[in-house]
Amino acid sequence: MAPHLIDEYERSQRQPTNVRDAVFWFLLGLKAVLIASTLLALTLHLAQRIAVETAVIEQIGRY
Repeated sequence: MAPHLIDEYERSQRQPTNVRDAVFWFLLGLKAVLIASTLLALTLHLAQRIAVETAVIEQIGRY
């Protein structure tokens, strides 16, 4: 292989990782997890409210 290609390859292998990109993707992932967990919590809360209201209506109907 040509010496200049070897040097170029070695330089490309030693490039430092970009910390800003890592922080960006970490924060983006964190936002996605927080949004998903919030939507799950709201969905479960709504399901609980519907279940309680249904149970109350059934109890009222029995009397």
